[in-house]
Amino acid sequence: MKQVIYFWNKIFYNMWKFSCWAPLSMWFLKKEAVKKFYKKRGVKNLQKELSNAVYPLMYSHAFYGLLMLTSFLFLPIIMYVGRTLFVEGGLVLNRSLTIAIFAFIWLVPTYAINEYLLGWMKDRYIPYFEVFEKESEKEKRKWKWITIFTVLLMLTIAVTLFIIL
Repeated sequence: MKQVIYFWNKIFYNMWKFSCWAPLSMWFLKKEAVKKFYKKRGVKNLQKELSNAVYPLMYSHAFYGLLMLTSFLFLPIIMYVGRTLFVEGGLVLNRSLTIAIFAFIWLVPTYAINEYLLGWMKDRYIPYFEVFEKESEKEKRKWKWITIFTVLLMLTIAVTLFIIL
């Protein structure tokens, strides 16, 4: 299980690093209004703040990106279960209850997996981030490619299962 937690945190870290330096983010942060906004709140060096692992805006982009990827993987499973229970099994419920059941079965595991593996509310990811920051450039580059491959693989699996089911 430790390897899975390490892997998931590594993916999270690389998604966070990408969101910190993505061109859209950098364009947004160069705006004068944004600079004034942060200056009023006591942030003198915005670049330094961006390199901090607990910077909330960039952190939330990475976390919600992982939530989205995880939910993409769960959606086809939920669709298969729903088709089996409701269409083929003949289980009849009213529409709003059915939607609520699907949402609960779909979103709760998605959130729980990310909460347990990342521990984002309890800051359990920070020691991992500190270790990842100290890695060599060669190791960081390797994990960037692994992250890209993982994200593309997860999206491909989700779309394929969505089409099949």
